[in-house]
Amino acid sequence: MTEEQEIIRILLIEDDREHARIISKAFKRHGEGMVATVAGTLREARALLAETTPHLVIADLRLPDGDGMEILPTDKDSAQFPVVVVTAHGDEQAAVAALKAGALDYVVKSTLNLADLPRVASRAVREWRHIVEQKRAEEALRASEARYRAVVETQTELICRYPPDGTITFVNDAYCRYFDKPREALLGHKFMPLIPEEDHERVQAHFASLGPENPVATHEHRAIGADGRIRWQQWTNSVIFDEQGNAIELQGVGRDITKRKQAEEELQKAHDELERRVGNEPPSWRKSDAC
Repeated sequence: MTEEQEIIRILLIEDDREHARIISKAFKRHGEGMVATVAGTLREARALLAETTPHLVIADLRLPDGDGMEILPTDKDSAQFPVVVVTAHGDEQAAVAALKAGALDYVVKSTLNLADLPRVASRAVREWRHIVEQKRAEEALRASEARYRAVVETQTELICRYPPDGTITFVNDAYCRYFDKPREALLGHKFMPLIPEEDHERVQAHFASLGPENPVATHEHRAIGADGRIRWQQWTNSVIFDEQGNAIELQGVGRDITKRKQAEEELQKAHDELERRVGNEPPSWRKSDAC
């Protein structure tokens, strides 16, 4: 064994001395850094587990002071190590029950199977590490999602997410307040009914213009507010694409710009009125003649 090679600690819970001898000998012969500690009872096993956490537990289902399944945690998600159970012929049903309770694998006792336990143990440790890594990734994803929600829920901007078909999958509180609708009345529904029909074509053209080379763009359109009045919104929409260039998900961050639009409209009216008045005034040379 090299200095870099990890030692795999195994707790073997087996009251049959001959079986324990065969298994221990198999691990020594295996020569891949596996060290087995033998406990003949559940009590001994619990005492050892209180001192250190092994990489793997191999437990006989029938022990002098109880059932080997008792070593399994009541909550599968709290398990600190994988468990492989060994059982006698005829107890396969109990072994299946152990798998349902959280055991990773089971082995039916025979001289050949017991001698093959190092290979089973190696596979179990690899599989367990994969499970642990997957759980960590899932926990990290949940934490990231929680942080994302915490951030977006405090935003005054309207935030929503949806796949390319426009079915809303996420909205923040500001979005719900703006349209005066509960979240459950928005999720799973299309967002286009919230937009006046005469703006649909322009909105669809905006989304069609987004692509892998330009996945983010700002767009203005009208919306039907909570009071039924038509209001103006400005949205910055971003799209996530897969490797083939197909849109997977879209996210929009919007805000109400009705007041700005009204101000622009008033300015335009004033400009038009000024041009009208200037156009109706006589040329300056005529004013001179009149004098």
